[in-house]
Amino acid sequence: EDKKEDDKKEDDEEKEKKKIKEKGGQRKKTKSKRNKKEQEKGRKEERKYEKTIDSRKQNKQNKRKKQEKEKRKRTREKQFTTTVTRRRKEKRKLKKQKESKRERTKIVKERRKKRDKTSGNGKDEEISMNTLETGERR
Repeated sequence: EDKKEDDKKEDDEEKEKKKIKEKGGQRKKTKSKRNKKEQEKGRKEERKYEKTIDSRKQNKQNKRKKQEKEKRKRTREKQFTTTVTRRRKEKRKLKKQKESKRERTKIVKERRKKRDKTSGNGKDEEISMNTLETGERR
């Protein structure tokens, strides 16, 4: 019985060896494995390439967004500065107008004083009293 089992085992092993030889031996398995590995490598490289392309696209988009943001910011600042400068100009204008008005009023007051002094020559009060009494006008 042991001999029969041993013979069977040997026969089975020989059959397997024959099958392997017919298929092309152990080499075929390694070739397929090698091919699979190469395919995986190729896929990995493709993925890496795709990733780099995607990242480049993303970078471009981000750059564009950043530039647009900067542009908007600059325009906002410009608008702000223009409004501020306009306001400042208006304020300056008003100040100048007020100052010129003050100057004009000062000049007018001074002229009046001078006129009053020169016309009366110190007799201003007497004249006014006389005119009041007689009811005459200047």
